[in-house]
Amino acid sequence: TRPEIKDVQGIHTVTWANETADDEAIYPVVCLHGYGTGSGIYSTSLPLLINRSVAKIHALDTPGCGLSVREEAWSNLSREQAEEIVVSKLEQWRAMYAYEKIVLVGHSI
Repeated sequence: TRPEIKDVQGIHTVTWANETADDEAIYPVVCLHGYGTGSGIYSTSLPLLINRSVAKIHALDTPGCGLSVREEAWSNLSREQAEEIVVSKLEQWRAMYAYEKIVLVGHSI
């Protein structure tokens, strides 16, 4: 199976789906990269993580990183302002998929 790659609310998203997941599959898994990397850090592990208990795994490039949109002049923002932009964009992303709950995987965040 090949991943679906698209832009969702300005966030570069790579999605692996398991069409044979159990009906009781756990919440979707969302992988966020750490500082100085991108969603590609998960490229070799995502296909291995898909199993009967996981229906979807998404790897995201956080706003301003990787292939995601860079809308702001990040160097002119305070930490709080940058944090607000990232959280807001991620919340918009979550809302687009109508996810109530997710399993969040972070690498060096």
